[in-house]
Amino acid sequence: MEQKIYWAILFVAVFLFGYATHGLFLRFSRGLGVRQPSALGQERWSAEVKPSVGGLTFFLCFSVSISLLPIEGLNVPSELKRTSFTAACCLGFLLGLADDTYDTVPVVKFIGQVLCGLILCLGGVVIEFSGVEIIDYTLTIFWVIAIMNSINMLDNMDAITTSVSISVLIIAIIMALLIVLPSLWVYPCIIGVLASLIAFLPFNWTPAKIYMGDTGSQFLGVFLAGLGVELFWNHRVAYGGVFQVQQFMIPVLVFAVPIMDTITVFLRRLLKKSSPFVGGRDHLAHHLVYCGFSEQQVALILFLLSIVFGILSLSFFSEQYPFNLSLLGWSFVLLNVFLVVFFVLQILYNRGAEKKSTS
Repeated sequence: MEQKIYWAILFVAVFLFGYATHGLFLRFSRGLGVRQPSALGQERWSAEVKPSVGGLTFFLCFSVSISLLPIEGLNVPSELKRTSFTAACCLGFLLGLADDTYDTVPVVKFIGQVLCGLILCLGGVVIEFSGVEIIDYTLTIFWVIAIMNSINMLDNMDAITTSVSISVLIIAIIMALLIVLPSLWVYPCIIGVLASLIAFLPFNWTPAKIYMGDTGSQFLGVFLAGLGVELFWNHRVAYGGVFQVQQFMIPVLVFAVPIMDTITVFLRRLLKKSSPFVGGRDHLAHHLVYCGFSEQQVALILFLLSIVFGILSLSFFSEQYPFNLSLLGWSFVLLNVFLVVFFVLQILYNRGAEKKSTS
């Protein structure tokens, strides 16, 4: 009980700290991360330039939270994981800060993302899939790169990445408190960043006053990817084989919205023979607006969709699956739910494209 009171106090304290810091950065930092779309040769949803300082507060709140971690209860493997996780998050933050400041080339960002994944692996934050180190390391690094880019690409409209990241962390804290019971360092990390995101939401809600920028999206990407490995990935059953479908389904469901958006953009841009790595107004959120939804409604739709998929992922921890299905059967049902929602979003995407072309 005392520990739960401590986490609650930490959440309130970091929220107040984050809200005040966002307000201060909004007032005093008018230039960081401000991009001129014409100079970058790409389209952005908002033509208005605004400071991208949200990521600075995310990192400050993360640093404050993890520094207040009680030492009691930590052991050597746990401390090694915490150290590597912190180092990877620091590198992700610096990658984003460099991009917001200097507009770094994509290859530099890619190398940095690979290093983030490698740092996590060396500290023991690894997807335990095959038992073969090179395979597990490769899968982990691929996951980190994929999520860092997915979160970055999702940051294309006011409050989208903020609200979806909040939903992921809500599921993470439920899983940490009720199901997984991870190492002690996980709790202040989740609480600190969740509080900072909630504090950021009023500043990022349409019409946004500030953006998180690459500083925020790159930090959030590696942060969520690392938490995903620690909380969502390594749920295996003793009677299963090497490939266990639920091990893949849980993280896919929790990160359903950014995964769907990234797949949509990548495939459609490749079909058009255009670069998947350049910004544009061709994301799911944009086409939902083209369909007639407001920006606020789109943020709420994607947030609720992410929450629903996250809740569905928790069903893998029930003693009995719905309709008396087996683990494999229930996994197949949820995979089909994912595909049906993805298909519906593609229909809405096409409808939005038609409305855009006729307007």
